[in-house]
Amino acid sequence: MNSLTHSQTPEELQAINIQIEACLSSVIEEQSKTFDHAHFKVLVDQRAKLVDKLLKVLRPAKLQAFAEEEVKVNQYLTDLTIELRKEAKLALTGLKKSSQAIKQYRQV
Repeated sequence: MNSLTHSQTPEELQAINIQIEACLSSVIEEQSKTFDHAHFKVLVDQRAKLVDKLLKVLRPAKLQAFAEEEVKVNQYLTDLTIELRKEAKLALTGLKKSSQAIKQYRQV
């Protein structure tokens, strides 16, 4: 998936999508050290609230098409978030092992 925005995306959702994509650009460019997890979470939460609101107010004629496209976007974001979580967990594990090695070295 190249974009979170699809043919049924309203402008207010496009604005959040652009911010999320900008936040994700460091991950896509494999510069995950600069990735701001907290900011990403805030943006995704904002997006989820807006999508919920849109699902309640869209006319039935547009609702089905919007919902079908959003299912794809949601799956993409879910998969991406799972991958980011795995990477963060690996990084933390590496830091913990390094910290333990330093402690052992200092005791020698």
